[in-house]
Amino acid sequence: ELRIGRRPVDWMARPVDQPAQAVTCPPESPARQVARLLADQDAPAAVVIDREGAPLGVITPRILSDEVASGRRPPDTPAHELMRPVYGVAAPGLEAGDYLTRMLDCQIEHLVLTANGRPDGPFSGVLTRRDLTRVEGAAPLAIIEDMARAPRISELAALRIQAERVLAGGLTGPDATRWLAPMAGAFNAAVLRRVVGLVEGALAEQGLESPDLDHCWVFFGSAARNELFTRHDLDHGLIYDDPDPDHARAARAYYLELGRRVSAALSACGFMSSTKAISAGHPSACRSVREWELAFTDWIAQPIESCVYRATSLFDMRPVHGDCRLVDRLERHIHGEEARSPRFVPLLLEDSMANLPPLTFFRGLVVDDEGDYTEVLDLQRATLQPVVDIARALALDSGHQAPTTLDRLQVLSPEEDRAALLIDETAAAFRNALYHRARTGLTTGTDGSRVDPAKLTRLEQNLLKSGFRTVLLLMEYTGRRYGLTPRR
Repeated sequence: ELRIGRRPVDWMARPVDQPAQAVTCPPESPARQVARLLADQDAPAAVVIDREGAPLGVITPRILSDEVASGRRPPDTPAHELMRPVYGVAAPGLEAGDYLTRMLDCQIEHLVLTANGRPDGPFSGVLTRRDLTRVEGAAPLAIIEDMARAPRISELAALRIQAERVLAGGLTGPDATRWLAPMAGAFNAAVLRRVVGLVEGALAEQGLESPDLDHCWVFFGSAARNELFTRHDLDHGLIYDDPDPDHARAARAYYLELGRRVSAALSACGFMSSTKAISAGHPSACRSVREWELAFTDWIAQPIESCVYRATSLFDMRPVHGDCRLVDRLERHIHGEEARSPRFVPLLLEDSMANLPPLTFFRGLVVDDEGDYTEVLDLQRATLQPVVDIARALALDSGHQAPTTLDRLQVLSPEEDRAALLIDETAAAFRNALYHRARTGLTTGTDGSRVDPAKLTRLEQNLLKSGFRTVLLLMEYTGRRYGLTPRR
């Protein structure tokens, strides 16, 4: 496939033609009229629009079947009472991969297109899974859909293996990580959501009463940044609303038990954890929102005494399932505490510069700046972790909410052409290291961070060596901005 110039994920970079104009109707349209429009035009959905032409909601044939054909509602029910909220909005004319990752993230089979890509923009059309299938290869959507309906953990585990094959098949080079990284994140999120649903159902059957508090499951670390391709260290936790003091102990007991069972189910799905992994089954990753706030206050106000270096992955947080408002509240608290502790970000950056990347390769060995030789290259330590740590600190310092490492680097907003080039080179080095880690992990069944240089081609070695120099230059550039010096 490479020799004929075609790769499995090339289709994701193709622009998608404007889909056919979808059925639209005003909010007061009766259900029978909407059904007739859908039938006459063989449309996948009808979009309810306001007087300015902005989408208000969506009505699909399934909704008409469940609500009207079943007899639950009369045929003259107005559209605004039947419509479902618009969960996914995008602008027309994007690449197929942009639409696919958006569908995967929202777990939907259609996107509402508006002229400006915002929910209040003029309605432009509807892009469906069928439209992407015509472009080519929307199999990930089908896997996500099957995951959401998996009746047992064993079937969910088999689907995760299938998803891994999709990732491995598309991993043909560093550029492929642009699409495959968010796809891997969507697979992991789908597994967690289904596991939570199955475990909560099992607890209810056993008579364990839920505290009925708002709660949210989150990813931490590389899973939160959409940089986890393998089934190693899926860092996850649970945030629940503050209970009444009289029910605090019961709530904690329930959510800890829920967290333990969810963690065990993820292990049954093939996810493996190291001793440093973050798990909702441990009290440190299963707390009320107030307890989380107190913990982050301690880490930020007293970083050395609280050993913040052990908790930096917790500052990378992404909501996966539940009430996202709890995460929003916690993030506001984090940025507020960071603003009151001006030494916190420089300390994080100073720690990120404690370990310089290696210098080069020689006869299949890794050579560091002290002349020591090792047989294995640790990609995590050499390239990925320094960039992740610097980007995280920059995001905290600016209040930037970008979820991925590469997006966070844009916070630097360089004024010089040389600095802008450095950011581009850092992004290329990061993607290259992420690609090699993913390829090694998916091939060997490990986390992929340890790579044997002797098994790399000369070109691959040269690209990685170039990445070492780029990381060092990034350290020096960031150090000048904050008055720090890279050190070993």
